[in-house]
Amino acid sequence: MKKRIDLQIIVPFLAASLFIVLGIANVFKTFDNRVYDGFLHLKPEIPQSKSIMLLDVDNTSIAKVGEWPWSRSVMANGLITMREFGAAYAVFDIEYVNQSPLGVNANYLDTSIPEVFQHQFQSINQNTTALFQALADGNIPLKDAGQYVQQLTGMNDGAKKLLLSKVQDIARNNDTYLRKAAWFFKHAYFTVNFSGTKEDVPSAYEKRILDNEALKNVTVHGTYGHQIIGLSPAIKPILTRAAGAGFPRVVVDSDGVRRRVALIYQYKHKYFGQLIFTPLLSNLGNPPIELYPHRIVLEHAHAPGGRPHNISIPLTPNGYFLINWPKTNFEQSFHHLSYYNIVLAGQQEQGLMTLLHGMANANYLSFFQGGQGFFGPYDKAETIKQNILDGGNQSQIGQYRSLREGFFKTVGEFLQGTAEQAILKQIDSALANPQITPTQTKQFTSIRNDVQAKFKQTRQIYSAYMESRSLLSKDLAGKICVIGNTATSSTDLGVNPFQGEYPNVGTHASIANTILNERFINEFPSWYSYIVALLLCFILYFSVRTLEPLSSVIVGAGIIIVFLAAAAGLFVLFRTYLHMSVPTIAVGLAVAALRARSTSPVAIANNYSPVRPAGGTDADRAAARAEAGERTVPAWLEVMPDQMRILVHQLPGRAQIDTQVQEQLIVEYYSK
Repeated sequence: MKKRIDLQIIVPFLAASLFIVLGIANVFKTFDNRVYDGFLHLKPEIPQSKSIMLLDVDNTSIAKVGEWPWSRSVMANGLITMREFGAAYAVFDIEYVNQSPLGVNANYLDTSIPEVFQHQFQSINQNTTALFQALADGNIPLKDAGQYVQQLTGMNDGAKKLLLSKVQDIARNNDTYLRKAAWFFKHAYFTVNFSGTKEDVPSAYEKRILDNEALKNVTVHGTYGHQIIGLSPAIKPILTRAAGAGFPRVVVDSDGVRRRVALIYQYKHKYFGQLIFTPLLSNLGNPPIELYPHRIVLEHAHAPGGRPHNISIPLTPNGYFLINWPKTNFEQSFHHLSYYNIVLAGQQEQGLMTLLHGMANANYLSFFQGGQGFFGPYDKAETIKQNILDGGNQSQIGQYRSLREGFFKTVGEFLQGTAEQAILKQIDSALANPQITPTQTKQFTSIRNDVQAKFKQTRQIYSAYMESRSLLSKDLAGKICVIGNTATSSTDLGVNPFQGEYPNVGTHASIANTILNERFINEFPSWYSYIVALLLCFILYFSVRTLEPLSSVIVGAGIIIVFLAAAAGLFVLFRTYLHMSVPTIAVGLAVAALRARSTSPVAIANNYSPVRPAGGTDADRAAARAEAGERTVPAWLEVMPDQMRILVHQLPGRAQIDTQVQEQLIVEYYSK
């Protein structure tokens, strides 16, 4: 008799096919994302690179400096301070896309302006006094006085013009100042953002960005998918002196969680790097970039102190880079430094210099052996700084640092030396003079108290400033510094797999950390999971076709558990993610369908008889064959005596049942 195909084999494959179609339609995308997040919690912690520093505009910074956004002069001063203490890179996660109003040069107003006014008015007073004294002494004839008055008037007019020009210098274009500070720092990076609509950027400026900010040495293999049509760069006064720029965009998945970014975007046949990726390339020696649809290869890359080697960065099937997040919240990840520490150091230096100039005007420095030319190294360093800010040679930074370090060392020697005691000794000698008057005693006593108070105050601020210098030197040297607003008032927050409100400045640090550690996360294409679903359903069918319903469920659950464990192990050990939804749900549905069919009337027509002897002796088989030969087998059955089994092909119709049954008698019996 011709064998019929076991129709139950269709069930698991129908289940797999159904969920493959749903998977292609991204129905299970949220489920897969949640499983992926769970696996991230299982993976080993990624080391946190010591070269990454988060410079936080935090709550303390906002409280001390003022409401955000700050004047751009604050960031410019910060760049100058960061360069002095050896920061390697400054990456601004702050978009400067609009011009700022003119600002006030506070340092110039507090120091230079008073000195200029004092000098000019002192000169005017001296000249006026000298003229009248000469007239009184008869050294200048009265008839010639008019000539000297005209000369004095001319000198006063010159002083007025000078003072007016100096006052005008108080107003400063802070955009220009930030640009100059970026040149001073050398490795400052700003934003070039992109959008889905064309932005109104002047063609000349756009050309400059394409020529200067696009990545160099990029070789494209195949088709690269991330293309944009809109450009929104930082303003020209800032960007023209920056080391580079990148886009801060981060991909937000459909469930609102940030897991991936595009490292490179294409714009008008040029390629631009992500905000942190651009300086990272510089840190790795600006390696040639081989750009493939599903990976980026940095050829002969080497971090400072490392050996050259190729870094292959895997991308998802859609061309995105998966971030290997630290398994902690923002506050506990990487090294943080409040931006206020940089601002504070500048304030402390300004206060210290004001006190030192006051002591110099009071002639205190004459009691110090190094008092002659005391401010010379500091003033020379300021001249070098101004020269570099104006576009001068950046190689002078070493001399700038050395001069400042030497100057503040000398300040310490002055404050801790014998100058104060020498001054007090001279005052005490005057007080000990028996001919001193009470008024003079009072004056000298006041001066003595003032000397002690000035030295104490100056020592305190000097000590605090040197502590700040030590902190900045330790924390900034050689660091890739990412600067951004992390205060509670910030709106620049996102969701990552480990924290519901994650400051996005930390995203850039996590991207850099993943690349520096070369601990990349891979993602198999979705069709891998579709093949796995078909294979698992195939295994399921051949595993349960001869089993009872309960045993089928247990086996199916076991297959799912083994698959989940294997997928988790693949991720934990090799950081490779296989989409879980389609295989898991397909196998689960197949188990349920097979169990339902095996316990329904239809199962009688499409499956083996529920009574299946597991085996038998040769005598049993001989008896079965003899009995089978004696009886007529209905067409809807197939007898296999050698296997001790009966295959039911279909449910029999009433005409196919040859047993003599009077249905009317049965109905009457059960009706009683």
